[in-house]
Amino acid sequence: MKKILFLAFVAFALCGCGDTSNTLEDKTDDTRHNEEIIETGVWASSFFVTEFVVPSKVEVAYDAGQHWLKITGDEYITLDKNAQSFKQAVEFAELYGDTSYTGCVHPGLNRALAYPIDDITIYCEKDFDAEHPAGEPLDDVVKLEFKSFYEFIKNGYQYPKDISLGTPDNEGAIDYTLSLGDIDATLATLVHIHPFRSQLINVTPLLHFASQPAEAGEYAFTLAVEINGETFETTFTHTFE
Repeated sequence: MKKILFLAFVAFALCGCGDTSNTLEDKTDDTRHNEEIIETGVWASSFFVTEFVVPSKVEVAYDAGQHWLKITGDEYITLDKNAQSFKQAVEFAELYGDTSYTGCVHPGLNRALAYPIDDITIYCEKDFDAEHPAGEPLDDVVKLEFKSFYEFIKNGYQYPKDISLGTPDNEGAIDYTLSLGDIDATLATLVHIHPFRSQLINVTPLLHFASQPAEAGEYAFTLAVEINGETFETTFTHTFE
């Protein structure tokens, strides 16, 4: 009898894993953490974001022909209630109202910054063009491509009807590609942060140059990212053909 009940539970859980369009009416008040591992490797969870990252270092890494915004720091995991960091992870989840998800997630898939990006700006050590002399912000020239889980979670784990600046990716995130000057905490909340590995393609955040400098050659840049009242700076170079 116990075996039959267990198989029934697994079948029920698997049926709900593929749909991220849940509405508030579909949910129950039971938000207890479910730590059972489904045989497919998918976890049933009360939390949509599985890992929160509190940044301690920001870098720009060049790989697979792209400039990646690499943000690393302490990690807090919502799917392991035995971990020392679990209590803090739940506090982050509660901060964003992410406590009543009824679907399933892959551990580590929905990995997000614990705090919004309040500001991001970039400078060049020499003249970029006539409108951007050395030391002047290039925030209208450089764009950031990133994903955010916030609107999906805030709207009851479904996409808002009106998304003016971004595009739903059908996996619970909204894709944005914005000039640095247009990015603030209202948009850059719960930004998806991917564990950086070599040869990753189409994983955000990414930096793009929207225009070329006046002259070809190598240029050195300083990028400053403000998160939770702390500013992280990093430098990188790029050669324009």
